[in-house]
Amino acid sequence: MHGLSDIGELYAFACDPRNVPEARLFAEAKVIAGYQLAASSRIERPSVDLELLAAHTAGLNSLHWMDPARFGTILAAPVRPGERHSQDERPPEFRAALEAELERRNGRE
Repeated sequence: MHGLSDIGELYAFACDPRNVPEARLFAEAKVIAGYQLAASSRIERPSVDLELLAAHTAGLNSLHWMDPARFGTILAAPVRPGERHSQDERPPEFRAALEAELERRNGRE
């Protein structure tokens, strides 16, 4: 993903829930930077929907919205019965660490 420079490919990558959250956030940042660069250079802006991009990546960098069971957020659409989930499961040690951190933070409030 780091080598991608095409805004359309980066946009598709960021919107795909099968990709890891950190890489999706990086792709989102590159799309936004490319869009802003085009705007400041007064050239044609890429045909991407920045609001939809933000919706696809919402919560990926938030501990509160992370899904403890999968690499993604709890905001993701539920899976239909019989369909395979598009996001990989977190390893048990990552899930336990995330749940422990959530409990620790919730205890402070």
